Amino acid sequence: MHSLNLLSPFFNLSQVLRTRFFVAILSTNLFRYMPRVVEVVEEKISRALPNLFALIFDEWTAQSTHSIALYASFSSLSQRGYETRLLTISPMGDECSLDAVEHVKFMSCIL
Repeated sequence: MHSLNLLSPFFNLSQVLRTRFFVAILSTNLFRYMPRVVEVVEEKISRALPNLFALIFDEWTAQSTHSIALYASFSSLSQRGYETRLLTISPMGDECSLDAVEHVKFMSCIL
């Protein structure tokens, strides 16, 4: 919902979200189109990634929830000389065990 805040200068977002009709449409469309959105984004990222790339992961804890972000970084002809793509950002599956085995499982699931 936070991304919808970009539209708030144009209309009263809180009023719109309170209407049952809008929430029903939003929920219906979200569940209908989200799998396709995921497919399109996955395809686009797959095309952008070369055969060789480095994996970068960033881990943090916020209010006892352990989260991880996984990035792919690769050489390119851009001004920086490299590109980085966010592959996922998610809470860790098994927060009781944050060892290397759990990290490998997490990365294997994503890749």
